[in-house]
Amino acid sequence: MLGSHSQRGQTLIFWTFAIAATLALAFFVMNYANTIRWHIRAQNAADSAAMTTIAPDASLNNQRTIALYALAIDEYRIRSITQSMLNAGNSVGGCNPNLDDSGVDCDNAYDQEPEAYDKAVGEYAAALAYLKGLNTAAAPSPVSMPKDSSGKPQPLPLAPAGSAAPAAFSLVASDTNCWDSGIGKPAFDCAFSYAANPDLQNTGLGSSEYVEVVACRSITNVAPKMFFGLSPFKAVGRAAATLRAITETFSPGTQVDPDATPGPSGTKPAYQPIESCPPDINGSGSQPCNLSDGWMATAPYIVDYSGLQITATFYVPAATAPQGGIQVTPLCKPG
Repeated sequence: MLGSHSQRGQTLIFWTFAIAATLALAFFVMNYANTIRWHIRAQNAADSAAMTTIAPDASLNNQRTIALYALAIDEYRIRSITQSMLNAGNSVGGCNPNLDDSGVDCDNAYDQEPEAYDKAVGEYAAALAYLKGLNTAAAPSPVSMPKDSSGKPQPLPLAPAGSAAPAAFSLVASDTNCWDSGIGKPAFDCAFSYAANPDLQNTGLGSSEYVEVVACRSITNVAPKMFFGLSPFKAVGRAAATLRAITETFSPGTQVDPDATPGPSGTKPAYQPIESCPPDINGSGSQPCNLSDGWMATAPYIVDYSGLQITATFYVPAATAPQGGIQVTPLCKPG
């Protein structure tokens, strides 16, 4: 009996060590999983912030590309109509200079073209004004930046006029539209502090477009330091984004517009189909062309875009390797 009781005491010691080891292993696994989870979350937050910061400038660059495309179309139309007026004045293209305001008379052909010319010039001027507005527009207003430990708002990175990147970064760095803000509009993970490259001079129309962002947070381990000697760690995510240029060359007069409505034959027209009718100034209906109005549907008088080649460059945000360095230690949000 005495031997049996002695063995029970030794077993209790083994059980005590086994339970302690199991708890230590469990805390280790929990801390390790917590570390991985926060690092992944930090990287996702930095990736999202970098792409969001540069996306508005991609939109501005693409708007400028569209404006340049519209200018090219309008200039080609103006040149074609100008040439058609010269053709009418020189009796080229099938009009008859001997007819007196009847049939396909060269005078009638010429008389209808100035109105089409004025309309084309007006459209060109509007597209040019829009392009100038893009190049001179004030940058979007940033939202309020979060305050640092001294109670002062964090400084906003510098950027040239017209760049939308600072305003987008301020939206990320502030507590506006956070996923955990309770307003029901998930946007950014505000569990972190954010920092951008010291200046955003490489943003805005015509720039190389580079943005670097760091997301940082101090994380307390699951297991208390007093038991395992584990200090809080920093979950840091670092990401960079740039604009990738995609350049394409096409003929708007021959390339089919996939979004256009099919015509009577079931085929879709080109991006810029042939223009052969001016505005109907005589009220006799020039759609489709009424040759009795004097407008010629022959080649010397139409606007045919098949000879126009357009080279357009569009921009998409893309992740890239970080190139600079950001001091992240004082920027980490405690938690």
